[in-house]
Amino acid sequence: RVKECMRQAWSSNRPCLVIDFSLDGLMCPRERASLSTQVVNSYAQIVKRCSSNPDWQPLGLGLSRAPPDGDIMQRLTSAGGIDNWPVPHSSDSFEIAARTWWDFAPFICMLSPDADEPLDGELLPGVYVIGGLCDYRRVTNATRDLAEMRGVRCRRLPIRENLGKISVEILTVDQVAIT
Repeated sequence: RVKECMRQAWSSNRPCLVIDFSLDGLMCPRERASLSTQVVNSYAQIVKRCSSNPDWQPLGLGLSRAPPDGDIMQRLTSAGGIDNWPVPHSSDSFEIAARTWWDFAPFICMLSPDADEPLDGELLPGVYVIGGLCDYRRVTNATRDLAEMRGVRCRRLPIRENLGKISVEILTVDQVAIT
């Protein structure tokens, strides 16, 4: 049921989520290992939630800029058996990959902690992109700049609107994916 539910998300009118690995050049091997773990955790949490709640409808999940011979995909293959996941993955950029997987992609929105505007309200059907970046050094504006370069909208999670001013508004990839 879980695999079918996840496959159906890409052919339905639900929001979909793409984790994009195009920023992997900004990470050291330790950060890429951490990102791989976060992707496995994201998938595991989706499977767990879907298994325990039959009424819950997961977002479609895909991976872009994910060449099979790339470091992150090699780690995912050895750690999580990604070839058995109902998760499409592509070497293409997120905007090409998302439109290949989902014909009905009314918009693409990059999620970035550096975006000026927050997501507002409920997720609409569309493609939301998480920049797969685990950066302990905190590379500022990387995902925002990527969104601007690709010509897609960029929003942040409404953390300060809901929690007030806090010292760090950065979340890990798996925290964003399961939110």
